[in-house]
Amino acid sequence: MNRLSLILASLLLIAAGIAAAAEPPSKAPAKLTDAFPQATATTCALPPKTTQYSFWQSCNDVTMNGCTLQASCRMANGNWRKATFDMSKFGQCYSDPFGGRNLVNSNGTLCCGYAGTPQICGT
Repeated sequence: MNRLSLILASLLLIAAGIAAAAEPPSKAPAKLTDAFPQATATTCALPPKTTQYSFWQSCNDVTMNGCTLQASCRMANGNWRKATFDMSKFGQCYSDPFGGRNLVNSNGTLCCGYAGTPQICGT
């Protein structure tokens, strides 16, 4: 092979590589909603006692009734309130990049999410 043939062969290989790299992806891009995990039966469990800012510090008598978490939670005025949260929605809560998902007592109402994000609250 002469020098010109070698150069042409190299250029063809480079062009083929560029064309292959420029092809659109064969798989359609994921929907935005795919970024958030979907609720599953495994989410119908008590959240772990892992963070210091969770409902565990201000709620007691915590029980599960199916997928419904029930607890007695302290309000800001010191009174106690019966609160519930549908744990099948817990997987849809925004997750803190450092602490993960968390369930908090918001003045006697159980909510998940973290500061600056939409929260999902129980009753």
